Amino acid sequence: MSVSESQPAGSEYPLNVSRAYPVPDVTGTLKAVPEDFVVEEQLGFEPSGEGEHLWLWVEKRELTTQAVIGDLARQLGVARRDIGYSGLKDKIAVTRQWFSVPWPIKKESPDIPGTERWSLQAMARHDRKLKRGVHKTNAFKLRITQIEGDHNLVDERLALIQQQGFPNYFGEQRFGFGGANVKKAERMFAGALKCKRAERSIYLSAVRSWFFNQYLSERIARSDWCRSIDGDCFSLAGTGSVFGPEDSNQELDQRLLDGDIHIAGPMVGERSRLAAEALAIQQQVEQRADQLKQGLLDARMESALRALRVIPLEMTWQWEGDALSIAFVLPTGAFATALVREMIQVNGALW
Repeated sequence: MSVSESQPAGSEYPLNVSRAYPVPDVTGTLKAVPEDFVVEEQLGFEPSGEGEHLWLWVEKRELTTQAVIGDLARQLGVARRDIGYSGLKDKIAVTRQWFSVPWPIKKESPDIPGTERWSLQAMARHDRKLKRGVHKTNAFKLRITQIEGDHNLVDERLALIQQQGFPNYFGEQRFGFGGANVKKAERMFAGALKCKRAERSIYLSAVRSWFFNQYLSERIARSDWCRSIDGDCFSLAGTGSVFGPEDSNQELDQRLLDGDIHIAGPMVGERSRLAAEALAIQQQVEQRADQLKQGLLDARMESALRALRVIPLEMTWQWEGDALSIAFVLPTGAFATALVREMIQVNGALW
């Protein structure tokens, strides 16, 4: 079942998207305090213990990943560009993640004082710089407070998400306040906005994420986001490896039902891998913003694929009066807020 939501009047690049499940008549508050949203990066491997790079396990509170990088650069006397990290973590949260800095073996290990908002938890050597996107998963612990509504409805919805998954939408933070990053990308493509390399990357990412969300929303509205159509590509659960395009068939649909594979949607760029009906839907979505599509092509962005669905791992929850604590693990790039959106109306919002 899909539930499409009305778009705000006058929104050229709307952020509201279809829900996979009916809007629950339950409300609550997330992030009343940063400790209500805890994220821990999981590499999937351990630093080797030797090499020319120091890997730093850092806990931060109410601070961006980029702010920690700036502090590390100043405290260690290294260039920002030489500091490695795998992923950006939420600001209004308590998060733990790895950073790396080049540090010769013969050089004594540094004293890193941190600040009142972040602290060094552990240090290890490794033979290479930490690259973007290498961590395997993120572990979340959320606490939703001031819940009003039937607790049984929430339990039923969480059980459904645990079994069938939730839409792999990019969270609204990807787009900036009110979708500002997408609008800035439009100005950048038109030559009306000059920006630095890092800003350009943010705006390009926002546009690709917007197109993906629109595609996924359309597939949900069609009730085939978990049912194959001709020309679909697929992502293997666990590994993220992709295959296709394929014609729709019962074997694929059974594997989708079993959670063995997920339909993969387009990250817009040159040479889409989709075909037939799946490609036709992509093209229809791209026609909603031709100028943004052309901007991505002019930037020579390569097309990619992203799973339309996420099935959370190690998911547990517990009630504490009118508060709910939830723990789960998501693959790199998946947003916890997309899961919460399908189970409860948070802070009165309908995103």
